[in-house]
Amino acid sequence: MNRSKQGGGTATSNNRRHVVNKSPFSSYIYRVLRQVHADIGISKKAMAVMDDLVQDMFRRVAKEAALLCRVNRRCTLTSREVQTATRLVLLSQLQRTAVAEGVKAVTMYNSRSAPSGNEEPAIPKLKKKSTRRVVGQSERAGLLFPVGRINTMLREGHYSKRTAPTSGVYLAAVLEFLVRKVLDVAGQSAKDMHKVRIVPRLLFLALFGDSQLSPLVRESCTISSGGVLPTATDPLEPNKEGTSPQEF
Repeated sequence: MNRSKQGGGTATSNNRRHVVNKSPFSSYIYRVLRQVHADIGISKKAMAVMDDLVQDMFRRVAKEAALLCRVNRRCTLTSREVQTATRLVLLSQLQRTAVAEGVKAVTMYNSRSAPSGNEEPAIPKLKKKSTRRVVGQSERAGLLFPVGRINTMLREGHYSKRTAPTSGVYLAAVLEFLVRKVLDVAGQSAKDMHKVRIVPRLLFLALFGDSQLSPLVRESCTISSGGVLPTATDPLEPNKEGTSPQEF
């Protein structure tokens, strides 16, 4: 009897389910939201929409960069191919700002990674444990999005034979800029409507109502529970003389 109780207790403790997060960018999207609008939340459906948007933009830019590698007969995917692919995918002012963010991140990453030539070689000291803090790739580039994970996705996607570390840095900077742009517009709409969190409807208005973001998602994006754009038909609009709308 005691054995069955003990066995039942161990069984219930060992059969705990661990929830697996299937969205690779949800935590990083939330970090960006904390920087843009600290007092605005986001729903689960809206987070799923944002995660799908980031993955879709990742695939589009990576495919363009891989095509450039094949055309130029290069075996290594570098930040130059990612930059050209960003110019092809994005448009107008959005393109220029995204390119500037990517160049800034790559420059910061290279300056923090490479040691300066004026420094003297350090003399090895006998210590049991090193107190030096390990700096990640995202922190070197000054980004919130995961540079290492994006590099892994580029390698696992077989977009090229080799992948340079700066390609993941540039692509992470572009994706973080797009997320920051969308969340900024959606969070401002939420404040105007006196809402406390972002829902799919606000993301729909931010994506399809903005002149810079709408060309990216006009033909390839459908948002569940997003609704439609608030537009009026011609018979319902007032005439130029200021008279009432037409009667049917």
